[in-house]
Amino acid sequence: MGLVLQKLLTAVTTFVCFSFIPFLWWYIYHRKQVGFFEWVGFIKPKLKRSPWSLVVFLVVYYLFYTLDIKALLDPESIDAMDSSSTVAANAYKGLGAAAILPCLIECFIANGVSEELFYRGFLTKRLGARLGMNTGIALQAVCFGLMHNLLFLAGGTDVSAQMHLALFLVSGFGGLMLALLNERIFNGSIIPSIFLHGLGNFISAISGAFS
Repeated sequence: MGLVLQKLLTAVTTFVCFSFIPFLWWYIYHRKQVGFFEWVGFIKPKLKRSPWSLVVFLVVYYLFYTLDIKALLDPESIDAMDSSSTVAANAYKGLGAAAILPCLIECFIANGVSEELFYRGFLTKRLGARLGMNTGIALQAVCFGLMHNLLFLAGGTDVSAQMHLALFLVSGFGGLMLALLNERIFNGSIIPSIFLHGLGNFISAISGAFS
């Protein structure tokens, strides 16, 4: 129960932090034109392309998500990652079924809802409106990748420059794919990326709990 409450508190805190700037921006500039949730893309998802485009996307995303980058990294960085508190999945190692509920809370609320609201709901759409959607998608992917580098630096995790580059490329490409899913395959709804982001993180984290 202690871990559940801890993750619930973390999820609420993360959501408040990630939604503060979007909400403030909406409140100052857009509250008279559109509701907040619609503005960030909390709307019913509707396919705007052939279902086959979604199938192709899911295949590519699966191949990307199952890519094992550890073979390309130095052992010291791998050891540092496996023992770092910055890597959320490490908190669930060996917990078994007790990890399911706190893991769901963290992966779908702290990661899925909070990060998607800011990066794909706020940043992608605002940059896309000013610079064109393709540019907006690319720039938010860069920001999303850099965020993961900053988390490792802030957490004091001692990894090599090679590891930082791999982390940036992998997380940045993931952010790119999630934005493309919302904006190019669906109707701008962030619900598909919330689900996929949360599910991917949950599978990664829960696999360690039962290993």
